[in-house]
Amino acid sequence: MTSTDTATIITMTEASADRESTPLALTDNQLDQIMRHAAVLHPGLRRAYVERVAYELRNQEIGDGLVYRMCAKVLKESGLFDPPLSTEPTGRRRVGGGKYA
Repeated sequence: MTSTDTATIITMTEASADRESTPLALTDNQLDQIMRHAAVLHPGLRRAYVERVAYELRNQEIGDGLVYRMCAKVLKESGLFDPPLSTEPTGRRRVGGGKYA
């Protein structure tokens, strides 16, 4: 059995005590996909993100495409990701043709 065939178990924890935890069987590639999406978040928000993705994947036939779509959906709809307001570097701005202009 290769490492990509190895199933990884993630247990989803619910905030409410009335719901049971449901284990998910994910391949190494699927878990890697979730962690790559979580990497753009603040470290304190990553656990909540992973739990939300696990919640969205419950009771579904899990495949690579579904994992990717759920990761993107949760990242977009959850409000956890706070993109920078500007992509321009801060500090002194150059006006003109270059360093020696």
